[in-house]
Amino acid sequence: MRKNNLILYNLSESEGILKVNVDNLLKEIAGTDMEPDVIEVSRLGRKSDESKSRPTLVQLVGQTSKNLILANCYKLKNYKVYYKVIINHDLSKKDREINKKMLEDKKKEIGLREDNVGWTFRLKGKPGDFHVLAFKKQNL
Repeated sequence: MRKNNLILYNLSESEGILKVNVDNLLKEIAGTDMEPDVIEVSRLGRKSDESKSRPTLVQLVGQTSKNLILANCYKLKNYKVYYKVIINHDLSKKDREINKKMLEDKKKEIGLREDNVGWTFRLKGKPGDFHVLAFKKQNL
């Protein structure tokens, strides 16, 4: 059920109607109108008085739409309105815990050989088949 879903983080809550904001964001990423592919858009969690924005769940028609969006999400950094938005797979709590443990194990492994300070860690792959990549930070 979650395989066609995306989670959007840091999408501002104060900017008008949620569905319109998500449609505009997806249109910017994909380059085409994604409105027919979106089934439902909803906020997750309770609304708080703080300025924190809640995650947004986007349910899509199929995996092709989801893959198109995830493949082009690097384009977000070019837009002033959406550069802070993070797009991710919709994972269960158990999957998120497994991924967190994998990251911690990789950090410990690198930490035994040398200092972790100069390293960046990323999860790559598809849900259920993630692997951890470690990159040495480059000083530019």
